[in-house]
Amino acid sequence: MKKKWWLPILIIVVKMSNIYGQKNSISITDFGAIPNDERYDNVNSFNAAISFANKNNIHIIRIPEGVFYVSKGINLNDGSKIIGAGMNKTILSLMSGLPPRDNEATQTAIFTGSRSYSLSHSAPTRNITIKSLTIDLKKNEKEFDISKFPMLGGIRLINPEDCLIDSVKII
Repeated sequence: MKKKWWLPILIIVVKMSNIYGQKNSISITDFGAIPNDERYDNVNSFNAAISFANKNNIHIIRIPEGVFYVSKGINLNDGSKIIGAGMNKTILSLMSGLPPRDNEATQTAIFTGSRSYSLSHSAPTRNITIKSLTIDLKKNEKEFDISKFPMLGGIRLINPEDCLIDSVKII
């Protein structure tokens, strides 16, 4: 049987049209996120999706059902909307065995507004939505010494304007 040289090109075009064709939302899995794999760090997939959404004026980033493990916090641009499949269905979980945080700016929270690093920062964080998911900080696995936690909290937005946090459970 003769090999169809154009088939791989067609598959790529279809995949790209699925990403570009959804003008109002994208899925984190389109950028390589893998659910339910404790060894896979999904931070780069989140960052790629947020960057793509920002450059292409797409505001909704969907996270399907499953546990998505991350090793550090994720910066959200103004206008970002992170929507999961529901509390206890979409779970962002810190990877196990992470070292204690050594930098408050980058290890403050799973989701941080891009302008939310300093309490003295006066610029507002605008129009960020985080909805329908669970954030598991793995705090129940360690002794209660806050300096030993790899992540301080779940969400950090400084000077928020028109931001919405809805149906989010933080463990």
